[in-house]
Amino acid sequence: MPTRAYVVKEMHVLVGAVDYQCEVSGVSLTPSASTQTIALACPDGVVSDVGRATWALTISYTSSLQANALFRMLAENDGEAATVSFEPFPVAEAGHKITAEVILAAGGADWTVGNFNTGTVTLPMTAPPTGAGAGPTVTAGSPTTTTRAPKGNANRSRAWTLGSG
Repeated sequence: MPTRAYVVKEMHVLVGAVDYQCEVSGVSLTPSASTQTIALACPDGVVSDVGRATWALTISYTSSLQANALFRMLAENDGEAATVSFEPFPVAEAGHKITAEVILAAGGADWTVGNFNTGTVTLPMTAPPTGAGAGPTVTAGSPTTTTRAPKGNANRSRAWTLGSG
């Protein structure tokens, strides 16, 4: 079945149990992994490999100074662990929820005359994201997880853990 692209029109973005839907303009997940290469003194002696990915969650938002605003909550809870979940359009369809365990950090803000007040924050994640489209989990044995074969094995089994919506 071919994949389907969506234009994001709505999105629920929860930090803990609080939905910041009307303050958020975008969310992105970014993996980062280092590549290592060594040249050995033998024929064809170049070996490369990739380390484990670390993840970050970036949120774009309005930088409101109101008491319950996302911008203020991030500043007041800097360094605290939290669960962030987001469910992009179409929110009416189940299975689009992605969850990330993060460390909260104070975010940036831009108050420029003639522009909307906006900001972004990049939150380090303590584990890979889970949910639809977030990538496979690696706990073996459950029908909703991925079982990964050792590197180089062409017979890799993949299944995606879907959020309940």
